Amino acid sequence: MISISLLDLSKCNLNSPENCVNYLIPKQLNYFNKIKSEKRRMEYLWSRILINKLILSLKSKAFLLDSYRDTEYGPVLLNSKENFFLSLSHSSDAIVVAVSDFPVGVDVELMKRRDNYRDMAKLFMTSRELKDFDHQSVDHQKKYFYNLWVSKEAIFKSLPKHEQPGLSLANIAINSFQGSVVFFSCLSGGYAMAIAVK
Repeated sequence: MISISLLDLSKCNLNSPENCVNYLIPKQLNYFNKIKSEKRRMEYLWSRILINKLILSLKSKAFLLDSYRDTEYGPVLLNSKENFFLSLSHSSDAIVVAVSDFPVGVDVELMKRRDNYRDMAKLFMTSRELKDFDHQSVDHQKKYFYNLWVSKEAIFKSLPKHEQPGLSLANIAINSFQGSVVFFSCLSGGYAMAIAVK
């Protein structure tokens, strides 16, 4: 089972967050009240509303209250009795959340026009992927770049936390991933998104 929710913040009423904080659990409300940046406050508020709604559609409120934690790496679910996983990503106005009973990772990126795709590609593509990138037409390089980027980020997020330190996206080969990854465009084609499951 996997549940995914995608939100376009540009379509939300951000003028009255005080009406929405009721959807937060006490731990989240405490954290929310400490955030100074208004943009970061809105990202946090809406992403936690999505997280809570998804979890509560599948689990009890007691599970959410007992398991949810904000860490330096983002939100996590700590519950040794059940396998239940959470992944979150945001970029510009997009927020995506996935919850699942098996390891899952999600990533979303605004597909910005860049002058330096090749330079950035060297940071996360394997040598084979770079060769494929170079053989793409200029029109297809942007799509190839973002599809690989979000796919590798989603795969990385699906891995157990103890496997992540020191792992570079350039060391992740999509064709050797021991799971499934799906990428696509969303929100009127302006974003690339990927979901990886192990």
